[in-house]
Amino acid sequence: SGICDQMRPELVIISLRNTHTSTTYTNFAEMVWNYVRNEPTSPEFNELAKSNKTKNYAREIAAQIRRLSRWWYPEQPKNKEYNEEREAYFDKIIEKAFIKEVFIVGKNNKLNSNSLIVNSLKDVTRNYRWGTQTDLQELARIYNINLHTLINGNAPYKPADTPQRPIITMDNQHNLHWTTCISFLGSNFKGKRYDSYTKDSVISKQEIKDIMQTYTQGFVALVTKRNHLEKAMQIIQLCDNRDFNVSDIVRMLSNYLQRSNFNNNSSFKKRADYIIARAEYFNEAADKPDGLDLSV
Repeated sequence: SGICDQMRPELVIISLRNTHTSTTYTNFAEMVWNYVRNEPTSPEFNELAKSNKTKNYAREIAAQIRRLSRWWYPEQPKNKEYNEEREAYFDKIIEKAFIKEVFIVGKNNKLNSNSLIVNSLKDVTRNYRWGTQTDLQELARIYNINLHTLINGNAPYKPADTPQRPIITMDNQHNLHWTTCISFLGSNFKGKRYDSYTKDSVISKQEIKDIMQTYTQGFVALVTKRNHLEKAMQIIQLCDNRDFNVSDIVRMLSNYLQRSNFNNNSSFKKRADYIIARAEYFNEAADKPDGLDLSV
């Protein structure tokens, strides 16, 4: 739970604006389809299932799909193409229902503060709360890593790794504590030297931009004062500027940290420290003598 205790306040609904990569949308769609099939949704793995209002809304959409399925678009067992188009149509209904409920129409995709789904996730800002599998996977997505979770050394599911990303393996031992193993090896690692691989996996401007956007966007940014919003926006703009490279941006962040004051547990400083640490790790690996054997 330690990671979630520290990181969960920053695990905002940042991905809501892109439904196809949004964990929250995926959870909502899963819940709707479960109701369509009369199957349960576990709140242990789907946080939206903890909200009765969100569940009722999902039931409404599921009932609409069942009516359409029964009276207008019944399944045709021998027509694969039709069935795929039929399911895609139903998925679109779920997506439109999600967008309509979460965002203010005509307001540049601003979150609706009265949204059932948004309000069901408001405890995302509360410290010292047990995180779920969804929380961990959202963190993994934000920081571009592959996360493997084990229960007493056994994998409850087969991970779908993204190639060339580092892997963090977390083992939940008897629900008492986590043990963690961090590897800098990508999913397709085949005996490359650590220093060589690290050069390939140096933090990019796109990753810096993504990290800073978790500070400037989303539900927490909407309801919480951001003391370093101007600097975060500046960093995001520099990431799109071809005249600035990663070293320039890291140097600017370091200078800003040195001359600025931060609150305890500053969410901006956490992000800046992470970016700088990643850049420093790359520099240390790049400076290692060529004759030093770092292979495994």
